[in-house]
Amino acid sequence: MKTSSIAILLLASGAAFANEAADDLSRSAPFAGGRTRAEVKAETMAAKQAGTLGTSQYTAGRTPEFKGERSRGERRYEAVQAARAHTIHQLY
Repeated sequence: MKTSSIAILLLASGAAFANEAADDLSRSAPFAGGRTRAEVKAETMAAKQAGTLGTSQYTAGRTPEFKGERSRGERRYEAVQAARAHTIHQLY
């Protein structure tokens, strides 16, 4: 008897929380976009052609990678030489 009472109380409290979440969703304002579907499609196609449209949320805002003039090996050699000589760059 005690176990079933606890189970009923847990179910009732869970239902109350679920109803509360549904109430929040019903109170939110409906989405009202300012552009037409044709305008959005045109912007999407322009971004695709320009190469600025990412394929996922992680690549959408990224800028192209920096292409330096020196290779990684040259930079690594310079870092090793600076570490051996105990020199620190002026900007640090």
